[in-house]
Amino acid sequence: MKTARYLPSWVKQYFQSEVESRGYVIPRDLPPVDLRELSSHPIDVMKRAKQSPVLLNIPLTHCRALGLMAYPCNGESRHPFIRALKEYAQSGIEDYQLSELKKYYDNVQPNNGAEYLGLKDPQASRLANQSPLCMVEPWIGSAAEKYKARKLQTTWEEARANGLKQERNLEWIFIGPLSEARGALELRRLIRLYQSIQTKGYLRSDDIDGDMTGFLLVREDEFRVVINRGQHRVCALAAHGYATVPIRFLGRAPSLVIRDEVKQWPGVTSGSLSADEALEIFDRMFEGRQPPAYRHCYPDWNESPEKAAVI
Repeated sequence: MKTARYLPSWVKQYFQSEVESRGYVIPRDLPPVDLRELSSHPIDVMKRAKQSPVLLNIPLTHCRALGLMAYPCNGESRHPFIRALKEYAQSGIEDYQLSELKKYYDNVQPNNGAEYLGLKDPQASRLANQSPLCMVEPWIGSAAEKYKARKLQTTWEEARANGLKQERNLEWIFIGPLSEARGALELRRLIRLYQSIQTKGYLRSDDIDGDMTGFLLVREDEFRVVINRGQHRVCALAAHGYATVPIRFLGRAPSLVIRDEVKQWPGVTSGSLSADEALEIFDRMFEGRQPPAYRHCYPDWNESPEKAAVI
């Protein structure tokens, strides 16, 4: 009988949660092992890293950002942050009302969770009656109010940290609708970061928030990286024309998401999604495609969905 060489990610996640529930502390946010000069394939590195955080150089063409919208992060991407920064660089537009960012938040307003996930038949899904803010990637969990609460809390804390005093409301910067005050704040944050990189270059550190973080999507022997922390940073670097960026992988689930393990993903085992629906989401994000309802939300998005995807 052959022994599996690597434990499935869902098993690692289960044991991690069980250990922590019993009062044991698993060290988090340790300084990463810097492997940027290593020539090994990122998939091999991640399989051997176990729970150690590592720092790897990743091509921007392989990065996906803004969560389930899964925009590619190269300079030609339709990512609203990248479009807004390129617009600023070319035309000096700093007014949110005139910006590409406002167009995005005015047009990308999912009606329900299934539409936001990009399912082929959203109205037939059991998630058609749930809020988009309750949605989460199927390898992380299943739709729940706790995810909505976390997003709203994070949005509110970020606003306070950046000097915007407002009541808690149903806003989240990954999708619209977004208030004018919060949209203007996001544009200012992007421009500030863009200017900083322009004058000082990109400065990372080993501090807790010193790097962009992400997790690997693995399909056969190919990979893509979904950005977690650092949504603004990755777009500012893309707008400046960077080809590769340093990404910190924290060494805890879901650092490595393997397509073939779909039947063990929490979103599938819970019954929230079928395995086929979960793979539909995985493949769309892997390929850098947006949910069908939002592939043509800007007036200049006239090409076919196949051409729209930037892989």
